[in-house]
Amino acid sequence: MQLRQAEAAWKAGQLDEATRLLAKDELSSYLPAKDVTLAVASALVERGQKHAQLGDTLAGWRDLETALTLSGETAALTELRRQLIEQAHAEAERYLVAEDATAALACLERLRRRDCDTPATRLLEQVAKRMLAAGRLMRLGDFAAAEAELAAACKLRPDLRSLENRLNQCRVQLGESRALWTRLNQAVAGGDWSAANLACERLLTIAPENRAARQTHERLAGVAAPVSSQAPRPASRAPSSQPPLAMSEPGANRRLIAWVDAVGGYLICLGEQVILGQPAAGGGADVPILADLSRRHAAIRRDGEAYTLVPLQSTKLDGRVLEKPAPLVDGNEIELGDGVRLRFRRPHPLSATAVLDFVSQHRTKPKVDAVVLMAQTCVFSPRQACHVRCRNWTDDLILYREGKNLGCRTNSTVIIDDQRYEHRGPLGPGSRIQGAEFAITLEELAPN
Repeated sequence: MQLRQAEAAWKAGQLDEATRLLAKDELSSYLPAKDVTLAVASALVERGQKHAQLGDTLAGWRDLETALTLSGETAALTELRRQLIEQAHAEAERYLVAEDATAALACLERLRRRDCDTPATRLLEQVAKRMLAAGRLMRLGDFAAAEAELAAACKLRPDLRSLENRLNQCRVQLGESRALWTRLNQAVAGGDWSAANLACERLLTIAPENRAARQTHERLAGVAAPVSSQAPRPASRAPSSQPPLAMSEPGANRRLIAWVDAVGGYLICLGEQVILGQPAAGGGADVPILADLSRRHAAIRRDGEAYTLVPLQSTKLDGRVLEKPAPLVDGNEIELGDGVRLRFRRPHPLSATAVLDFVSQHRTKPKVDAVVLMAQTCVFSPRQACHVRCRNWTDDLILYREGKNLGCRTNSTVIIDDQRYEHRGPLGPGSRIQGAEFAITLEELAPN
């Protein structure tokens, strides 16, 4: 009876049910069940091949392993295993191209757990481990050691262009870090604390875990702009009730608008990824643009000092249609949909913060003059190399991250929410920042 049920399930294409019935003890030793068992195993292999062709490797492996318990090793099973291993290798290579060595190693580890330890698997594993080590060394600022790891990886797989690109990037950052340390030492020797601080911030952008740069930055914070004790105020001024403007958890896309008196409004996005799209009642776009766009039309992602444009709908970069993520560099023109054009700028040589200027007549909701993608700092200055140009000012004001909070600093006295500070102070939601020649109001926007 059970054999007939198993045979009927097989013929009906219900292979999982047929497998369950054939696995019962009373059928496992029954000779007439052998033909049905082999037929079900063969059908599982065919289904596994279809899964593999569709890219569903997990289902393909599941069918292979089930068929193996029914029939033992066969030529068809060997071929299916080869196809699945090749697909796993291709997936690992895609992760390496995307510079995600951790995901590549996880993919290869799944092969090891299935006893598929081939020479090609071991080679890719070596490449991924060296790439992972190089990434860790670069974050620490040891670019010379990272260069050696990447050069060794390139020798193992010279056909992977992404490795060569990563090696070239490492060499550029090696030269830049050496130049920055020279600039930092010269600035400290000359007492130019502003230049020293900017050099330190740039070092921490390309090597965020560099202990020496971090310690130097902390020491400079105390030397360059100590927070004064609160100066006496008229009795009519109530103490500020604003808490520090705290950063959300990593990845949260917090936004605020800086309304600069006599200058304009600037949308400041604090997340490492921002979504550009059409305003919608349910949110979704960090940069809501009044235009015929999708709610989530494109994304801009920041990774350290590098920016990537991710097309989610029709997107062009410098007139070229994008079908996959592409790096952004200073001066690129982004076009969304039919005619929304933005200019991507990196105006300050020592800051990873970027600015989006509107080239077309489109605007955001609420309307602002530009969008600031803030990394560690946002510089308001009369000079050209800044993020927010304030032409009638005579000095700079810098917004900066401090742990999970935001603060501001300047070279003179600053009043924040009716409290007086010498050079720097903490910011809260809705803070009002005033100096001798400027005033800025921060408006916190609701989360998407």
